[in-house]
Amino acid sequence: MPKRLEVEGVKIPWYYGVGAKLEIKGSGNDLYLGPRASIGLKKLVERETIEVFAEGSAYLDITSETSLNLDVAIGGRFYF
Repeated sequence: MPKRLEVEGVKIPWYYGVGAKLEIKGSGNDLYLGPRASIGLKKLVERETIEVFAEGSAYLDITSETSLNLDVAIGGRFYF
């Protein structure tokens, strides 16, 4: 069941999840792999065909050298 954050009467759904991150850089020689956890907010607009979101993630690189990294993203999606 999606969670909702209410700000000044506007309900904003939030989400969380776990997964994995795989990133290949350069000519395929640099490989980054590890577990990833995310949390974010999303809002559907325009008859629920457009979604805007803000998300923060943390992932642990377990290949080349072990390191904890953070990602932040904002963006949009169009559903057709």
